[in-house]
Parts: sequence; C-alpha cells; structure tokens
Amino acid sequence: SSLKSMCNLYQSTTENNVSIIVIRINGIFFVFRGALKFHIRAFELAIRDLSKAASIDSACPLAYFNRAVCYQEFKDYQKVRI
Repeated sequence: SSLKSMCNLYQSTTENNVSIIVIRINGIFFVFRGALKFHIRAFELAIRDLSKAASIDSACPLAYFNRAVCYQEFKDYQKVRI
C-alpha cells in the first residue's frame, strides 16, 4: 500500500491489444531512498536521490531538509543554506 502512495500506475492498451503499465515515481520515493542511503552513510548517493526528489516536487520540504543534513555531514555549510 505504501508503494502505491509513492507511485502512480497507469495502464493503457496499444492498438494490438497489448497491455502496457507505466509507473511514474513520485518525489517521496526518492526522499525515502535518500533517507536509507543517509542511514548507511552513503551521503553522496543520498544527496543525489534527495536532489531528484526536489526536482520532481519542488514543494517537498523533506527533500531539502534531508539534503541539507547530508551536506552538513561534509561540512559544506554553503550548500546547507541553499
């Protein structure tokens, strides 16, 4: 159920009656994955995921906050403020 809240599933049928399922991943998926990477101290990978989350949903405060925490681990205080 929680995976469904992170993704939008779309199903369509081609003219040959082939069923296609398209998955659109929401930003919160990358927030959670970034948090997991932070937990294992893979900060650069976490920053990448959290930046992706922010690009998908620019109004997601968790993406920005968690990314700032990762930058703080590198003592990159300029980026913490961004």
